[in-house]
Amino acid sequence: MYKKTLEVFCDVMNWGIRVDRFSYGKAIQSAVKVGDLGKALELLGCMRRGRLNPNEFVYNVVICGLCKEKRVVEARKLFDEMLERRVGPSKVTYNILMDGYCKVGKLDEAFKLREKMKSDNVEPNIVTFNTLLSGLCKSGKMEEVDCVVEEMKGYGFVPDGFTYSILFDGHSRCDDVNSSLALYEEAVKKGVQLNEYTSSVLLNGLCKKGKTDKVRDFEEDDGKRAYSYGGVV
Repeated sequence: MYKKTLEVFCDVMNWGIRVDRFSYGKAIQSAVKVGDLGKALELLGCMRRGRLNPNEFVYNVVICGLCKEKRVVEARKLFDEMLERRVGPSKVTYNILMDGYCKVGKLDEAFKLREKMKSDNVEPNIVTFNTLLSGLCKSGKMEEVDCVVEEMKGYGFVPDGFTYSILFDGHSRCDDVNSSLALYEEAVKKGVQLNEYTSSVLLNGLCKKGKTDKVRDFEEDDGKRAYSYGGVV
């Protein structure tokens, strides 16, 4: 579908028909979806030259595409361009770029962006906090995790199953099985729905540390969920 959309748009352009901002947006989205980021950037340039100001949707799509290719420097330039053109970045924009920074290990930049988000009065969502937690956990910076979790709760967000899987993974990377088990007990008490992936992350950590007794206890406690860890042990 995306490939066809892009082909039709290019045909229309070649026929000399003037296209509107909406059509550009769909074409740029299609280019990113089919993996042709070069074309997306080319079309973005055409928009500018045609005096069609890109909107937040267009910027978000291209910034996301750049971040997926770990081209965060270019993504940040587009973010700054948004500010210059007075196109207000939303929480979606911030989340995309923060995730991009986290995935390349630039946690300082991710947290600077979080501070800018605050100063610009852009309300976060649970994705914002899960993104930062994931970055910290993958970098082994577990000492900073609690502050983010507390801030998250301060905004009224309750850690969900995905949040717990991030934290389980972080503690597992640091060989801190006891913290993972404490988190599991907390999640169960709060009635958080843990899916198979979340449970497998915890089980994997237990098995790596040779805590087979804990694995058996976990399976007994979690039997009603019918989770399987056969491929982990």
